[in-house]
Amino acid sequence: MTAPHRPIRSYVLRQGRVSNAQRRAHDTLLPRYGVPYAQAPLDFDRLFGRRAQRVLEIGSGMGETTVHIAASHPETDFLAIEVHTPGVGSLLKQIEERGLKLGHGVWDVIFCLR
Repeated sequence: MTAPHRPIRSYVLRQGRVSNAQRRAHDTLLPRYGVPYAQAPLDFDRLFGRRAQRVLEIGSGMGETTVHIAASHPETDFLAIEVHTPGVGSLLKQIEERGLKLGHGVWDVIFCLR
């Protein structure tokens, strides 16, 4: 008899240090910019309030590149996916500081692409 397989995950959650600013941004800004996971397809027109070209970034890290590209292309809607808490907090803080329209999902991308 074989043991049941663990679910496939696209990441390994690393435990790292979360700064106070990252924790505060994660806790206060995720409700505003976060996109809750749902098994149904997202309505991007409703999510972003417009019809535009879209970019999905998988693994946005600490968010510096995501924010730079999103700021350089305001005509494009960006949805970033990241699961590492310090990175999520960092990206959310930058979105808020720069006033960007950028959605963020804290999901395993395996579920998003099904």
